[in-house]
This record gives sequence, structure tokens and C-alpha cells, in this order.
Amino acid sequence: MYMDNKLFQYLGCSVMILVALYIIISLFKYQVVMLEGFHTSGEASDSTVLAEEIKKKTTLMLDSLLIDKYRTNYEDVLINYHEYLNAMTLHLVTTNSMETLDKLPNKLGPIRLAREAINDTMKYLDSI
Repeated sequence: MYMDNKLFQYLGCSVMILVALYIIISLFKYQVVMLEGFHTSGEASDSTVLAEEIKKKTTLMLDSLLIDKYRTNYEDVLINYHEYLNAMTLHLVTTNSMETLDKLPNKLGPIRLAREAINDTMKYLDSI
């Protein structure tokens, strides 16, 4: 009987050690994955390559939009969306009750950001 208790104690300790090792190994794998994105070689050529890749992707994207052909359509989309955002703001302000007016700034913030993005996009479209 005494040997059975010792056997179960050793078996229990062995299982606990295996579980602890498994958890530690899993944490190391997770940390390696997290740190992988932060790896830098410290070479300036990496940034040059990255800049070229971004430029190529931008050129491909602009080429696929056929801006020379569809410029007026894109301008109309931006103008109409800007007008829609203004109408949405007017609707939100005028149709809310006093109880919900406190929450209105939380709704208007994203609309303002979208309006600014539309203005920036229109300026960008005019520059190309």
C-alpha cells in the first residue's frame, strides 16, 4: 500500500513536470512569433528595398484605376460621398432627442474623420 502511494506521487509529479514543460515551450514559441515581426537587420538597404516595393505596389494600384479615363467618375464619387456625410451629420444632429445628444459626439467623430479622408483623397486625385 505504501508503494502504491509513492508510485502515484511520482506519477503525479511527472505529469506536473511534463505539463509545466509544455507550457514553457509554448510560451517560447509564442514569443519567437511575436519578436519575429520586430526583427531588423540594421541595414539601410532594407529600407531602400521596402521603399521600392511600396512604390511598385502604388504604381500598380494607380494603373489599375485608369485615372485618366475615369477621373471625373472618381471625382463625382468623392463629391457625392462628401455630400452624403454632410447630410448624415445634419440628420443625426436634427433628429436626436435631448437624451441622445450626449452620445452624438461619438457618432460625429468618425464622420468627421471620413470627411477629412475624402478631402485628402480629392487633393491627392487633383495632384496626379
